[in-house]
Amino acid sequence: MLLGVSSAVWIASAHAQTPTPTAAKILVLTTDEGQPGDTKAFAADGKEASDNLAAAFGYGTPLISPAPQVTYLYGALSIRALKSTDRAVSPPNANTALYPSTPTDTVRVVHSANTEVDPATFLTTGTPANPEGKEDVVYVPDGRKRLDANDLASTFTAPGGGRYDLVVVGTTYRKATDEAYLALAKLMQDPQLKPNAILFFVDSCCDSSASIAWNVARFSGLVLEKATASVAHDIKAVGGDNGQKVDTSLNPSSPYATSFTSLLPSIRGGHFTNMTGVPKDNVLFGTVPTTTSASAYGAFFPATQVFNGPGESGGTCLFSVIDITPFDMNPGNFLPYQFNTGGIDVKVSPPQPSHHNLGQAFVNAAMNGGSCGGMASISATPPEQAVTLGAPTATITLTVKNETLPVGSGAPAGAGSISGGRVQSPLPSHLVFDTDHTQPIETTCTLGTDPATAGPGQVTTTASGFSVTGITIPNQGSCTITLHVKWDDTSDLATNACMRDAQKTTKLEILPGTSQQFSTTQGQTHDIASALVHCSVPELALSVLTPLAPSYAGGSPVTYDVAITNLSETASAASAMLSGLAPAGVTPTVTLLAGAHPACVSESNCTLAPGESANFTVTFTAPTTAAGMAFTPTVALPNESAARHSEVTFDNNTAALSATLTRQLLVQARLNTSGAGDFSTLAGTPMSFTAANCSAAQPAGNAPLGINAPGVAVLTTAAGGAACDVTFTNAPGALPPGYQLTSPTPVLSSVTDPATGNQTVVAVWDVIAPVVLSVSGSVVGAPSTFPAELVGQSVSLQLNCAPTAAQPDAVTLTIDATGQLATTTQPVVNGAALCTPTLAETVPSLPLPPGYEWKASSISPSAGNSHFVVTLRMAPRSVTPTSATAVPTLGEWAVYALSALMLLAAARVTRARGAKHTD
Repeated sequence: MLLGVSSAVWIASAHAQTPTPTAAKILVLTTDEGQPGDTKAFAADGKEASDNLAAAFGYGTPLISPAPQVTYLYGALSIRALKSTDRAVSPPNANTALYPSTPTDTVRVVHSANTEVDPATFLTTGTPANPEGKEDVVYVPDGRKRLDANDLASTFTAPGGGRYDLVVVGTTYRKATDEAYLALAKLMQDPQLKPNAILFFVDSCCDSSASIAWNVARFSGLVLEKATASVAHDIKAVGGDNGQKVDTSLNPSSPYATSFTSLLPSIRGGHFTNMTGVPKDNVLFGTVPTTTSASAYGAFFPATQVFNGPGESGGTCLFSVIDITPFDMNPGNFLPYQFNTGGIDVKVSPPQPSHHNLGQAFVNAAMNGGSCGGMASISATPPEQAVTLGAPTATITLTVKNETLPVGSGAPAGAGSISGGRVQSPLPSHLVFDTDHTQPIETTCTLGTDPATAGPGQVTTTASGFSVTGITIPNQGSCTITLHVKWDDTSDLATNACMRDAQKTTKLEILPGTSQQFSTTQGQTHDIASALVHCSVPELALSVLTPLAPSYAGGSPVTYDVAITNLSETASAASAMLSGLAPAGVTPTVTLLAGAHPACVSESNCTLAPGESANFTVTFTAPTTAAGMAFTPTVALPNESAARHSEVTFDNNTAALSATLTRQLLVQARLNTSGAGDFSTLAGTPMSFTAANCSAAQPAGNAPLGINAPGVAVLTTAAGGAACDVTFTNAPGALPPGYQLTSPTPVLSSVTDPATGNQTVVAVWDVIAPVVLSVSGSVVGAPSTFPAELVGQSVSLQLNCAPTAAQPDAVTLTIDATGQLATTTQPVVNGAALCTPTLAETVPSLPLPPGYEWKASSISPSAGNSHFVVTLRMAPRSVTPTSATAVPTLGEWAVYALSALMLLAAARVTRARGAKHTD
């Protein structure tokens, strides 16, 4: 009972200490005595007692070793859901953050009205429709933590998951709500959330009538009697202040006193009415019982006796004291809190340090091997281990212990042994049995009879799980079950768990009593055997940020950006290397772009933390000797072996890049001329061409003709690599008269620039100039006085030229007075032509002087076949001698006479001309 007053600071919400891996997890729940400034607040020392209760179990103090993980929910027992019968009172405090003025779903109980309650009915049934009658309440924010039997997990899941080892319940002046007691009773039977032990420090102050303390009565009817019904049915706890302030001693005859002998041989406090009808072995603190049952200040029930003992519904160690004063800090010389927690005992003279440690004693009792034992426990080692995809094997060892308290001498053989043990579980996601082991599961456990089958126990493995049945363990003994497993994952990036923080861990969890995962005939503690397997692996991805252009001119710069990313959220990629950044034989320049990647030194030594990326710019010169380029940038870890390769899924660590390569085909046309002909009209004439064997779509074009110099180049894009075969489909035409091409097919020259691959082709046509033929000649063999009858006579010279004819093809030669042959005609003929002159058959018909005759004429070329000399030959007629002189006939005489006359006439004319000339 609490009556003293002292100042205290209200703790408005739950608090938790930093956990120690092997430390106990403790939840402390208390009632709410109001806030500073409340008009309806009860004594402030109630809040102080609640805080001291939490401190005694390690909240904010170093009283427990190892330091436990304590969650303290002050006031949670006084908060419940709003009822239709509630009577809202004015907010006792003006702070609307504490007491909203408008109705909320949750309220804090301020005052209980007892007049409408039938204690006998309440105590008999324990579940009346309205056991408290109407209650005064104040609205509180809905965020205030309350105990809800329909949502145990929100309150009773320990930080980091799992159950609490110990739940401590303390009530001072205010009642714990029915909802709270019902939730606590349900918690003690919940397979997954029930703690190893639950301690009740339920005070009987200040809500009692003359015959009953209502808070104690509710606890007794809703929790204590129901929880211990299998042990005894007459346990009552109704309270009633007897005003004592005493040290209540430990019952040495209790078989559960082991955990308390040294740390808590007594409890100092003020108690009221003892709990009655407690079996003598369960009286932990109080008068040493002499009969089968007795009154008890502190009653202790091991897990085997709570809610029908072993199995899924029972098995929570319970301790109950109808008193909160062990945590009071009243002035004077009493100071129970200091005494019970190792402070100064002022009741002795001189005051001496107390060795009592109430919190440590109950923590020891709640953990494996403590007084809450009497059953088997299971644990897993190592609690955590790491694997990779390349080294996926893991070994998990389950240890089953007999946590029964030591059996004294003289006990019968087999006393305290555990039998009928069963461990079975599915393997968690990503773990499979390692078939490389001859026995993927091994056990040192002795296998007796399996109660489920009444046959011998056995070890069974399936693709998805295992079971070991019929486990038998002697008192204080243990055995192991070893699982050889390996991580099994997918290579699909979207589902590869090793690279995802949220998925990289899988947990084998054996839940005692749950679906027979772990159970024994004698029961089992509630500690969950948990083994974590973490898989981590780097995942290198390569992506091209700026893709290549479809095509590049040979010799031009190629630039692109590439990024490498460690997609893994779990592992660093050490010393990653980029390769294949350019076509074979080409050396690129690689620049690391600025960014937050301090361990990335270069493209050949780049370490990336999980999720980190590095960007590079790659530059090189496009090849000039190929039609295209294809290469595969790749990122990999160094010294990649077949085993290492499985560490990383390389489906996305490459990028195939390709582009066509082009070059410029420059085509020019040229006409080389000679002579004085006018070729200006041919300048710029389009000379048609096609290019073959260098491109799928053959280039074509028209090259302007240049006169005596290449014309303007026609640029045509062709595929890189092999040179183009250029063909012209026309030739320069309409040449000046007499001019001719040496060939209609041009002479082609092709030059390739090694720096660019560009090909220049020049087509050249040569022109042959026309030749002017000259013809001269003479008459040879004539008398010294050139015959007058030949002067002015002419002969015709025929020019037979091939392949082209002379223009004109005939020349008339006239004989002058000196016997020279001359013409005014200038025949023109192609310089490449060959001419054969011939004289017409008119020469023998030319007149001859008497006694002369024409001989064979000749034509001789000179000056490179461009000049011909014609020679007409005459000579005195030769007389053939005869043996007799013929006598002319009359006719012959007539002819002779006529000839003489003609000669005389000619002589006369000659003399006359000569006379005139002489004049």
